[in-house]
Amino acid sequence: MRSAVLAFAAVAMLGALGAGPAYAAPSSVQRDGGPCYAHEIGTDSADGTMYCSGLNGIWEPKAIHRAPKVKLGAPCPQLGARAIVFQTDGRATCRQTSDGLRWQW
Repeated sequence: MRSAVLAFAAVAMLGALGAGPAYAAPSSVQRDGGPCYAHEIGTDSADGTMYCSGLNGIWEPKAIHRAPKVKLGAPCPQLGARAIVFQTDGRATCRQTSDGLRWQW
């Protein structure tokens, strides 16, 4: 019985010292608009095309940050395109309106 108690104490001590089993942090599915974990914020995706945004905790294409900022209601080039709104951190999407393709929230 005493040896079992000593063995348990030794295992507990090693675990407290960080010598226990190693656990890898989970990885999120790296897709556009998909959620990312807190430990992934600021990192690039495996293929280098996206990064985990700390602003909203999602994977975003790097291209969206390289593109010019847009004004809401202004004409846009392609249905579904996304861009950052001028003087904000908000994201706009190119949508079909009665006035044609326009940047909207």
